[in-house]
Amino acid sequence: MDAGEGLLGKALRDDELYTRMVDVSLRLQAMLGKLESVASPLGRLVNDGEMSRSLAASARALEGVTTRIDAGEGAIGVLTRDEELARELKSLTTRLHELADGLAKGQGTAGKLLHDEEFFRRLDSSFARLDRVLGRLEGGEGTAGRILRDEELYENLNGALKDLRGLVSSVRGDPGKYLRVKLSLF
Repeated sequence: MDAGEGLLGKALRDDELYTRMVDVSLRLQAMLGKLESVASPLGRLVNDGEMSRSLAASARALEGVTTRIDAGEGAIGVLTRDEELARELKSLTTRLHELADGLAKGQGTAGKLLHDEEFFRRLDSSFARLDRVLGRLEGGEGTAGRILRDEELYENLNGALKDLRGLVSSVRGDPGKYLRVKLSLF
């Protein structure tokens, strides 16, 4: 040992090995200090009974969830067992990806709305014109607007339509009363 041979001899005589061992010892002491301190998360886990019980309860709950999944229960459990449903979901996600890709490329009406500035301007212009027409209707402008706003005009038109229906019904009931046909030859 005095000559520095063997593990103990090297430990006693080799300064570099001694320095490393001291460094390891200091690190171990620091780690043990953290384990003993309730200020650190690991120390709370080791020393705090409530936290330890809470972690154990969480582990049991997680185990219950995985047991249900393994048994094919719940949505995820069904997915792990039902191959057809998994294929349908995969197909659905593929179609959604294709739809999103089409939108990104400006395909279809929605894609054009996203990318085609001219299409958007035309659609915006159409909505603006429709808004103006509806504003005029609400304001009572024009025949349709007056019909919407003028109660007396509405009542008159409604009365006229009732009278017209009565006349048509009467003509159908007794056409000879209203229609006279005169036929003459030379």
